[in-house]
Amino acid sequence: MEKEPAPISKKVEEFLQVFKKGEEFTQELLKENEKLRYRVAQLEEVTKFSDREGTYKVHSMEERIKFLEDENRSLIERYRVVEEENKDFANRYIEVESENNNLANLYVASYQLHSTLDFNESLKIILEIVMNLIGAEEFSIMMLDEKTNELTIVAQEGMGPEARASIKLGEGTIGAIARSGESFYR
Repeated sequence: MEKEPAPISKKVEEFLQVFKKGEEFTQELLKENEKLRYRVAQLEEVTKFSDREGTYKVHSMEERIKFLEDENRSLIERYRVVEEENKDFANRYIEVESENNNLANLYVASYQLHSTLDFNESLKIILEIVMNLIGAEEFSIMMLDEKTNELTIVAQEGMGPEARASIKLGEGTIGAIARSGESFYR
């Protein structure tokens, strides 16, 4: 159940492959640019001693180098943009994976809860859900006796034997919360 859907991982893998090809292409362009710079330097050396035609060629080559450098800067900037998008996609993928995991856990918990009508079995399932899914270490499940207006612990975890057996409705924090019906978080 923790296995992620194949289409998402396949899309992510395809995206990463496209991204990697872009990175390789950029690296090749950078190497080619370096080779061209070296070649231009060689040509400049040769044409220092040539006539006007040679000077024109050098000027033409310098313009070409400037064009290639501008193109290189543009490609590097596009590479950075794609890299940022990749980081954003990776973060979203992690969030989606986490949400899918949470939904799967909730589905399992819901299925377990609806699998029985037995009170004791339901209590065991609720204890397991609160411990494993919510992560609570100390808690109790209480029921209200409407005749005596007392809350009685029917199940607990991590509280030890010193936990009070019953609490009057309205008494203390727990009793007041039970009377009001409001949520309380600490």
